[in-house]
Amino acid sequence: MATTEQRLDESRGASTRPTNIRHWVVAATALTSVLLYLDRFCVSFAEIYIKEDLGLSDGQIGWMLSAFFWTYALAQVPSGWFSDRFGSRPMLTLYVLLWSLFTALTGLAAFSFVVLILLRLGFGVAQAGAYPTSAAILSKWVPFTNRGLASSIVAVGGRVGGVLAFLLTGTLILWFVPVSADSRLQPGDVMDPARLSYQLVEADPIEPAGAAESLGAELLKSMSSEEQAVILRNADRHAADLQAAMEAEIARRERAARSTRRLL
Repeated sequence: MATTEQRLDESRGASTRPTNIRHWVVAATALTSVLLYLDRFCVSFAEIYIKEDLGLSDGQIGWMLSAFFWTYALAQVPSGWFSDRFGSRPMLTLYVLLWSLFTALTGLAAFSFVVLILLRLGFGVAQAGAYPTSAAILSKWVPFTNRGLASSIVAVGGRVGGVLAFLLTGTLILWFVPVSADSRLQPGDVMDPARLSYQLVEADPIEPAGAAESLGAELLKSMSSEEQAVILRNADRHAADLQAAMEAEIARRERAARSTRRLL
């Protein structure tokens, strides 16, 4: 079987003689795999900040993350056919450009959750052709006896991309989304429980109209209707508990930031 496969390789141009071009092809394909997983996972690591910035619910975040896999699965076979029909090199180039474009455009989705979902769907379509096309390229450039090694190098590239996604996303978040960024937490919320209680039952007496809501109001919205009723009836009595909850949230964010800095 191996002999037959080798003959087929030679007839298609996959010579058994090692060349520098073949090594460059494997390296480029592995780099593509790095980019594949880097762009795929960066959104997952920034999930909590996207949720807070866009005001999304847990359900909407779930839709955002799963939308990618719908089209990614459905487009696997068609993308492989396109690579066979129009050539693996131009199609892989097109796939990389498209998924990079969809990744960049994700930052413009702040005005619409629907647009965010559409971009994630397009992202899945673009990435679906990466591995089928890479396999086609390896079959043309790498002989049968070395194809397992080449495929494993490409697979390792994807895992490296997943690690880099964590490190790079964490670094960019530390640079552009510091702990003191718009977290909807006002210093007075923690230092003045009475002020917080008033904000839960009335409009904010201090902040101007249109200003960001306090973390206390945000916590109230996340509660069930029964929990809200208890809080609203006993705002003053529960002010200390709410203050402790906010202090715990601040401590959690600070610990997360310190952990990320230690990893970097």
